Amino acid sequence: HENDLSHDPRRKELIPLYTEFAHLKSRRHEQEREELAQMTPEQEREKLIRQTKQDNQALLTMEKQLGQADDRINRLTDELRNLENDLDESSLQRMKGLRKTEEKFKQFMGQYPQLKEAELARIGETEVIIQDHLNQTAAIQKATEIIPGKAAGFKDIKSTLKFKEKELMNNEGTVINLDNDHRVLQSQLLKVEKLESKLVKEKARLLSEIQTLEVDVKEYKDIDGLNEREREKENELDRLRTQLTDEILEIKQDNERLYDEINICKEQLKNNDEQVLLENLERRWVNSQQNNFSTKEFIASRVIDCAGLQSRCRQHLKEYNQIILERLKNNPTQPF
Repeated sequence: HENDLSHDPRRKELIPLYTEFAHLKSRRHEQEREELAQMTPEQEREKLIRQTKQDNQALLTMEKQLGQADDRINRLTDELRNLENDLDESSLQRMKGLRKTEEKFKQFMGQYPQLKEAELARIGETEVIIQDHLNQTAAIQKATEIIPGKAAGFKDIKSTLKFKEKELMNNEGTVINLDNDHRVLQSQLLKVEKLESKLVKEKARLLSEIQTLEVDVKEYKDIDGLNEREREKENELDRLRTQLTDEILEIKQDNERLYDEINICKEQLKNNDEQVLLENLERRWVNSQQNNFSTKEFIASRVIDCAGLQSRCRQHLKEYNQIILERLKNNPTQPF
């Protein structure tokens, strides 16, 4: 019977058919896995519904953000207005007062050398006058014994001299106080200038933030553009869903056709002697592989003291496996 299988042309042609049958079977399993992996139209519809809900939620979120942005713009505008009012009412008035005081002080310091020279000249004149008065006083003192009434004039001159000396000391103290006031005003002016620069920077930052928020508000207010993009996206999803539905139908039709062809092949091979023989050969091949594996495990686990016997057994086993492989390669349908 094995010789008939090897010499019968029709039976030889059956072997490629069996190979093609195995290929179709594996292809069918692969297509079934792909079909399971793909989504059904109902699942696709549910996905589109979820996507629409998410988009609507995104629109609501954008509207909420738009309201928050408007509130924030109003709040920042109020803060900027308050800062400008504070700067205009308090800081500017204080700066103006300080600048006026500084201008007065600068004017006084500019006139100070002239005033000092005038005062020194007046003091020199006063000293000359005092010297004259002293000379006169000396002459008067000599004459007091003769003219006692002249003593009252001498006392007036002496009191005038004390008054002038006191006035000179007061002028020097005024100059020192003005110097101290100048230093205090300089430090206050530096603080005010720092505050002014800080307010200017804060104003610029707020204006920049307001411009950014205005751009965001314009983008969020473009509801028509957002709706248009949403409609385009929905149309694209509908087109993809229709395309996928058509492809799924085509794949199902191909699967049904292949399944019918496979069933026909099965029916043709069901009661065929060659098919039965091939199945028997497959079982014998599996049994032979199991026996070979068991033999390998037995040899691997067997402890043999004789190294030569072990090497010969391995050599025989290798030759035996080589013969089996060559026989299967030359005649795969012939049993062994």
